Amino acid sequence: MCHYVAVTGSYKNIGLALRLMSVVALLSVTGFGQSIGLPSLHPVQSVHLRIRLFTSNGELPMTGARVIVQLMDGSGIVQQEKPTDDQGNVQFTTSTGAHRVRVFGRGIEEYNGQLDIENYESTRVEILHIKLKKLEGADANVIMGEDTGAMVNVTGLKVPEKAEQHFKKAAQHLEERNWEQAKREFATAIKIYPDYDLAYNGLGIVAYVGGDMAAARSAFEKAIELNQHFAGAYRNLGRIYLGEHNWSRADELLTKSLQNEPLNAWALTNAAYAELQEKHFDDAIAHARKVHGLPHEGFANAHYIAALALEARERQSEALAEYEFYLKEAPSGPNAVRSREAVERLQRALKEPK
Repeated sequence: MCHYVAVTGSYKNIGLALRLMSVVALLSVTGFGQSIGLPSLHPVQSVHLRIRLFTSNGELPMTGARVIVQLMDGSGIVQQEKPTDDQGNVQFTTSTGAHRVRVFGRGIEEYNGQLDIENYESTRVEILHIKLKKLEGADANVIMGEDTGAMVNVTGLKVPEKAEQHFKKAAQHLEERNWEQAKREFATAIKIYPDYDLAYNGLGIVAYVGGDMAAARSAFEKAIELNQHFAGAYRNLGRIYLGEHNWSRADELLTKSLQNEPLNAWALTNAAYAELQEKHFDDAIAHARKVHGLPHEGFANAHYIAALALEARERQSEALAEYEFYLKEAPSGPNAVRSREAVERLQRALKEPK
């Protein structure tokens, strides 16, 4: 059986940030700009953000450690910094849009990730899985802060102040949609400090907004080359390949992003869709089902993807449940008609005597 996906837009000839919003209707992509650090196209709203830290096995909360959480804007400029409480929690009052999060402290591996807060959210609980690290034999690229015991990556300390100043100017221009000025400032920051991964990511954003996919691709690839844990840059590059329908490469990049940020609903949903297109049905099912256990408003299509993959595996009863999940979460969604037809068809098939 053939299933068709409604396409509401194209990546061709993109010239404005507003036109970056449409990838494939099936995926209900919300807020391209938010995902890579562009300013929100909707009014900014206040959000209560609670971040909970767990050990990497996901079973025990981080307790009793002196752990610092930095909340940054989408361009990497620190907005707030707080220590966790004795249960591994920290709370911020922030705004919708794209944010970066850095977690560091004694006895843990530094975490750097991206957090997208959608415009419908007034509260957000984000769970981060942190790897423990023995202090004995610590990596030579890590130093211990005498005051807080924080571990700081030396690479981050190498950014010259002048380069950081140009980066901050670029970020401000980006917020104001002054694309050419932002491009010049990012380029200047890179000229001063050639290993500036965040600045390369910024250049990629500007190039994407201007429709220069070759330049965007090159900039995001450089950001990843400099920082192989840069989940946001992997997603950015993956987004380009999704638009080109290069499902294999998109899946590879999104899967790498999930190695660093395993609970990103956007990456999970889009990886599942790419895997569905490649007929890697088991992988698609696994990724899509992870979305259900996360806050995933706006990503109901993960259920639709799972249902298609389950049908391909002839697991009709499970597919029926996924179609019903989709209709519960998105009764007027782009795939609602197909889902209702599938529910009726599968219900009839399951009632038939074998």
